Formats: sequence, C-alpha cells, structure tokens
Amino acid sequence: MFTIEEYKEAVDFLSTHKKNIVIQNEGDEHAKIIFSGIFKTAEHHVKLAANTLRNPVVDSTEYQNSLDIFLHKEGARLDIIINHVPETISEQSNDNIYQRLRRNPAYNEGRIRIKSAEGNHFFMGGDQANPINFCVADGRMYRIEDNIEQRTAIVNFNDPIKSEELGKVFDNAFEELTTVVDLKQYFAE
Repeated sequence: MFTIEEYKEAVDFLSTHKKNIVIQNEGDEHAKIIFSGIFKTAEHHVKLAANTLRNPVVDSTEYQNSLDIFLHKEGARLDIIINHVPETISEQSNDNIYQRLRRNPAYNEGRIRIKSAEGNHFFMGGDQANPINFCVADGRMYRIEDNIEQRTAIVNFNDPIKSEELGKVFDNAFEELTTVVDLKQYFAE
C-alpha cells in the first residue's frame, strides 16, 4: 500500500506523462490528489457529473486551487451536471466552490456551465442500485466513482476510448437537461 506522498508522486507522474494505466482511488485524500492531477494537466475541457459540490474533496484548498489553475488556461471550459443543487448557498464561506466559480472570469465568459440533474443519477452497466459520479477531461482522462459514499474510483490519465464513451454519455445528458444553475442568482456581481 502506498503512503499518501507516494500516491501523490505516482499520480503526478501518470498525469504529467499521460500514462494509459488504470489506478484506484480510495477515499477523500486520493480523490483530492486525482482531481488535482486532472485539473493541472487538462488543457481544454473538463466534464464533471457530481452528486453535490459540497463535500470534503471539493471543499479542499487542493481541489479548488487546481481547478483555478485549469480555468485560467486560455479557452478552458468546465461543464458540470450536479444532482443536488442547494436551495441557498452561504456567501460567508470563502471556500464555497459555488462562490469561487461565480467569481472566476471564466464564468462571465460562459466557459463554466452548470446544469441540474434534478435528482437523477448516472449508473454504470445498468446497475440501478449503484449510482456513480464521473469526470472526463480532454477526451483522454477519466475518473469513475463507483461508490459515491466511500469515494472509491478508477482513474486513467490516457484512455481515449473510455473517455470518449463517457464524454458522449455526459454530452447527451447535458444537452437534454433543461435546468441551468445560474450562480448569479446566488451571488451579486
């Protein structure tokens, strides 16, 4: 078993060198490292299907800082399908991802789009008992969270075939969803 530091070094190597190797993600600490690797090495487009954007991974400085790095790349786009949209979002919290996304110049440029899945989940292989979350980036890397409670997932930083498949699933759902999450309704300019 890897220490967290060894896991981080391995993920940095795999993401930077775009290796086609499936690795495991075991819990919150691994998820923070994986998302950091995805956001830091993605160049164009990240698609994220999530249950919520309020959890220990998303609320972490590591996640948010690496997302900012991605969004500051020229033309970088972030599309999010979120299952549970909060009715209100506290403006008091500086680590609030919604507030941070709203303040990011990419949001006003239309490069950050968020839609609600209105309580519907994605499922892998037709297993309706096991909802999944996933992220796909640049048509080559993915993270599939097969246990959303324990945040276990499989990850690959260079699998264009699986990434294209996930990207199509995401794009079809995003196109069909009609509820746009407008962060301007939560935060004044």
